[in-house]
Amino acid sequence: MKTWVAIAVALAVAALALSIYTFSATRPEPEPDAGAQKPSPPRVGCTACHVKVSDQKNYTLGAEALAIENHPTQTPEGEPINEQSTFSDCMTCHATAASGRAVAAKTPMVLTAHPAHMFSEIFTEELGGTCWSCHLIDSRGNWLVVPDKVDVEETGIPKELPVPNLWVPRAGTAGGGA
Repeated sequence: MKTWVAIAVALAVAALALSIYTFSATRPEPEPDAGAQKPSPPRVGCTACHVKVSDQKNYTLGAEALAIENHPTQTPEGEPINEQSTFSDCMTCHATAASGRAVAAKTPMVLTAHPAHMFSEIFTEELGGTCWSCHLIDSRGNWLVVPDKVDVEETGIPKELPVPNLWVPRAGTAGGGA
C-alpha cells in the first residue's frame, strides 16, 4: 500500500512540474510598446520643482509663500521675499525650535511641507514625488533636506557627490554633503 501511495505522490508531483514548465514555456513574452518613452529621471531638490514656468505659472518658493494669505513679504532681516528666495530664507522663520514650534512663524516647515506635498496629487501623481524628491539620508542615518536641484541618474542616485548645501533638520543649519 505504501508503495502505491509513494508512486501516486511522485506522479502527482511530476504532473504538476510538467504543467508549470509547459505553462511557462508557452507563455508569450510581452511585446515592448514601440511608442513608450523612457522615463525621465526623478526630480530631486526643492528647486527641481519650485520653478517659474511662466508669468502665470510661478512655483518658486518665494511665489508660493507670497500666495499664502497674510504671509510676510520680507524676511526678519528685511530682505524681500521674491522669486530668488531660497529654502534658507524660508527656514529663518520656519525652522523647528527646541520647543517644537517654529522659530518665528506659526508653523514649522516640517508640519507644512510634508502634508502640502504628500497629499498633493500634483506632487505625488503628476510629478511622481516621493520622500526622495526632498530628502537624502547621510551615513549616520540623518534625514537631510535637499534645497537645491540635484542632477540624478535614472535611478535617483546623485550624479555628483557630495551633494552640496544639504539642510540638517535637527541641527537647523545648512550642512555639508552626503
